[in-house]
Amino acid sequence: MNGYAELMSTDVPVLPPTVIFPDPMIAGDTWEFSMPTAQWSPGYIAVITFAAGVTKLQATATEDAEYFRWTIPGSQTAPLATTIATPYLYTVTVTDSGANRYTIDSGSVTVAPDISVTPIQENRTKLQQMLAAIDNVIIQLCNQKTSEVQFQGQMYKFQDLSKLFSLRESIAARVQDEQDQLRGAARYRQCVATFIEY
Repeated sequence: MNGYAELMSTDVPVLPPTVIFPDPMIAGDTWEFSMPTAQWSPGYIAVITFAAGVTKLQATATEDAEYFRWTIPGSQTAPLATTIATPYLYTVTVTDSGANRYTIDSGSVTVAPDISVTPIQENRTKLQQMLAAIDNVIIQLCNQKTSEVQFQGQMYKFQDLSKLFSLRESIAARVQDEQDQLRGAARYRQCVATFIEY
C-alpha cells in the first residue's frame, strides 16, 4: 500500500518523506538517517530496507522526540559492496499498531566498496588502457626520463615522437567511437526507412 497516497485521504496533514541519502553510500561505514515522525507518530514503526538480488538489509528506526532515526553499523553495511559499486533499491515503510504497512518513500541508491580494504578493479576498457599507456610513454620521452620506450612490442626514441602522436590520435579516435556506442550516440542507432511501391 502506498502510505503517502493513502494518508493524503485522511484529515491528518501529510508531509513528504525527507530521508536524504548520500551518493554513493560507502560499504563498511556506519549509516545514519533521520526522518520527521510527523503524522506517523505515535504508534508507528518505521523500517528502511535496501535490496539488490538476494542481498537485503533492513533496519528499524528508533523514535527520538519528533524524528525516526536509523543507525546501521558498518558490520552490516560492509557486505553490500565487496568489490564493485552496486545499485540498490530502497523502501521506507511505516507500520501501525494494526499491522497496516505504508510505503512512504522508495527509490534507488548506489553502494560503493570501501577502497581502504577493497582492491580496486580495473574499470577502463582495453582501448582506454591503451590510450593511457601511450600517454605514459609519450610523457616519459618528452620529459627525457628515458632515451627509449616500448609500446605494443615496438621500441621508440625521441625522434619517433611524431609516430607516437599519430598512433595516439588513432587510438583516441577509437576510444571516442567506443564511448559513443556505449552512450548510444545518434549515428550508432539510426533507423533508415525504405518505401516500396506496389
